[in-house]
Amino acid sequence: MELTQKQWKEHWLDWYEFKHKGNQWYRDNTINLYKTPDISSDILRTVKQGIKELVDEVGLNFKVVVRDKDQKIKQYVDTSVFDGILDAKELEKALQWYPLNKGGNFVITNKSFGNYNGEARFGNATLALNGITSERFIRNLTKHETAHLLGYNSHHNDVIVPGYDETACVMLPKGMFRPQEICDKCLDALKYFWNGVENYSKSKTF
Repeated sequence: MELTQKQWKEHWLDWYEFKHKGNQWYRDNTINLYKTPDISSDILRTVKQGIKELVDEVGLNFKVVVRDKDQKIKQYVDTSVFDGILDAKELEKALQWYPLNKGGNFVITNKSFGNYNGEARFGNATLALNGITSERFIRNLTKHETAHLLGYNSHHNDVIVPGYDETACVMLPKGMFRPQEICDKCLDALKYFWNGVENYSKSKTF
């Protein structure tokens, strides 16, 4: 698929109203960061830095707050595992039905999704690291899933937009060694998406 830059920006400007207007987790300007007890403080620090890097690149006025709810999150995660595989949608439901804090949710656990390590939708993200400790991989994956949490439900190579550098981006669909930087095309998508959020909701997010 190919779009002009004008079409690309207009698409993302309208996307919140079209797709997410009932979801207003952002009104508290907070992303809550939770970990299960088997996640180290070093990994927690790497993930927090990765989330904050992308939030700052977009220009959003969001706090990333580490929540001391290890045992509660462990309970939510454990009840979302079926046949050894974590079901991210079930975990998301638990966080919606029994919210621990207002805002978006980012969960880190050592469970497994099977053949991938991250899943996210608008307002929620989960890393299932399954024993992975590589700082580069975790930071890379964190930024990728944070973009999805922030509303970018696409990948770098889904749409060609002439005029942007299409060579490399953290939003490539997979790969341990993809760049840690987000490209201008994907960053513009997020910026225009959040302009659309402000236009529709009259909330201040930048």
